[in-house]
Amino acid sequence: MKLKPIARSIAVSACLLLGACSSMQPPRAMPQASLLVRCPPELPPLTDGSAGDVLQTMTEWAAIYHACRIRHDGLVGVALLGIKRESLN
Repeated sequence: MKLKPIARSIAVSACLLLGACSSMQPPRAMPQASLLVRCPPELPPLTDGSAGDVLQTMTEWAAIYHACRIRHDGLVGVALLGIKRESLN
């Protein structure tokens, strides 16, 4: 007859453990380290104002802008994914 209290304890413990699992939040999406790089605070300056210098500097500016935009869009995507997950719960 000692088995009934032990069985009841096991059943209650199992119910408590399963109840805790159902209330756990899913892990938040952590952004990739490559997305956590800040954009450069300054752009390369024009040096002499010649057409070649302007073309080279503007090309560098465009490359910097696009690299920063890609990282920013990635962070927005991760943030929106986290918001979507939270609203589903």
